[in-house]
Amino acid sequence: DPATADRWPGALEEALDEVHDAEIYRAVVDSMRQWELHKKHVHRAKREASRVCYEDVGCFEDTGPFSYLEMLPSPPKDVGT
Repeated sequence: DPATADRWPGALEEALDEVHDAEIYRAVVDSMRQWELHKKHVHRAKREASRVCYEDVGCFEDTGPFSYLEMLPSPPKDVGT
């Protein structure tokens, strides 16, 4: 409500705002922990080849749009396409 936007929240509003803070914090920490574990177990290795070609998809080189990645796309069967 724009009419109440310039007033400070009352004690009840503050309490309601904080009801789920601990739950949200735990969810964020848990999500970050899961992401860190996933990151440790999933590694993409840099390829020796500077060009790869896949049937029905085409060829890719480690120049142009892929140069900053220092790797080339994985085969379609590896990524499920």
